[in-house]
Amino acid sequence: MLKFVVQCALQQGKSQPTNSQEQLLKDFPTDIRSVCRAFDIDPTIVIYAACPKCSFTHKSICTTSGINVYPSCCQYVQYKGQRSCSVQITKQIVQNGQSVHSPIRPFAYQSFPAFMAGLISCPGMEEILDCGWQGIRKDEISDIWDASAMRELVGIDGKPFSIMVKGEAHLAWCLSVDWFNPYYNKAARKAASVGSMALTCLNLPPSLCYKLENVYVNVIPGPHEPQTDQINHFLQPLVDDLDLCWTKGTWYLRTHLHPGGQQVFLALCNSVNDLPGARKTGGGMGTSGGWISPSTQPSAVLQVRCQQYRHNCESIFHTL
Repeated sequence: MLKFVVQCALQQGKSQPTNSQEQLLKDFPTDIRSVCRAFDIDPTIVIYAACPKCSFTHKSICTTSGINVYPSCCQYVQYKGQRSCSVQITKQIVQNGQSVHSPIRPFAYQSFPAFMAGLISCPGMEEILDCGWQGIRKDEISDIWDASAMRELVGIDGKPFSIMVKGEAHLAWCLSVDWFNPYYNKAARKAASVGSMALTCLNLPPSLCYKLENVYVNVIPGPHEPQTDQINHFLQPLVDDLDLCWTKGTWYLRTHLHPGGQQVFLALCNSVNDLPGARKTGGGMGTSGGWISPSTQPSAVLQVRCQQYRHNCESIFHTL
């Protein structure tokens, strides 16, 4: 339809279209999938095979033919010397004329560095992100940027995270993990639970921070919530990306404001969850409290890999 409109517009007042106009009409895409490939707007996704029982995520091995290969059974061993889970995690399907193993419970993980590349490449976005550190301290705290803990946030080099050298960008992010019923919370409906891992950039003003195109989201597959420390398996790819972006940063060859390249560092400043989500994500105590059990031990992944952020997060919470 768009091609027809363009063709009618080019034919107004002219008998014969020029060679450039004919080439334009010839190259005009006729399928929405061609448009998506041309503009490269699809996210960079890695499909993991999540175990239906223990939720361990298995990464595929890409063969020379371009087919992703997964193990047929779960290979997770929770404790040393224990047997593997061995639950079937794949099913047989036909792909490109070949019989392959496809995940029964797929977990689609979106690359966080690739998401940031799209965010900072938008015209005008880099100027807005840099303005986040230029606010004025206030006696009355009305926003997270008014808190002294944000100004006193220390980077991996021991210097204030708000101080940037030329060619660098420092971004502060907020994590939220929650679960919801895709069939709505009605007694007559089927009960299920699907989770979400959302990251919002605190450098953006509230009018832009929560727009869908600026929010990084991963979906935790159902039909049930992962039990206690099983959330680690879904957080592992995200924590790996966050740890790299915090310690070494991510180098982008070209952005809209920096055609020669830019180094981007980030800090996970706070985590916003309800009580069950905070218990699983941050290793907090259960709602009953008063006693410690193996199911309420701190989340291993976030405890080990994000120790640099913990003190800063507690300072921000106390300040707010």
